[in-house]
Amino acid sequence: MDAAEPEASAWAVAAATGASPAPLTERPVPVPAAASSCSSDGVAATRDGARPARGRMLLPQPSLSAENDVGISLLREESAIRIKLLEEEHQMKVAEHRVRLKVERTNLKIAEWKLRELQRGGEK
Repeated sequence: MDAAEPEASAWAVAAATGASPAPLTERPVPVPAAASSCSSDGVAATRDGARPARGRMLLPQPSLSAENDVGISLLREESAIRIKLLEEEHQMKVAEHRVRLKVERTNLKIAEWKLRELQRGGEK
């Protein structure tokens, strides 16, 4: 039987009868072995109150500037790629336009040739 069960039943009986329950006796709470080695004093726990942060908590200034440099270089590369793609797209449109013009010129030459043939046929 658990030690908390008599106290819980005393509360249940007191609640059912409307009487106030008997005061609970305070028992000392056992301290775990791992917690007993810890100090509650922050300075004593860290040995030195002004100790700089280490590990993942520390992000030195050189790494921040290196991160900024990497970000800037990535943005420049992205911009260069976008410009290159725009130039390629423009060149493709220009080449397509040149092909259309060439087709139109060829069609005009064919139409002129047919017109000349018709004019020669009428003269004979």
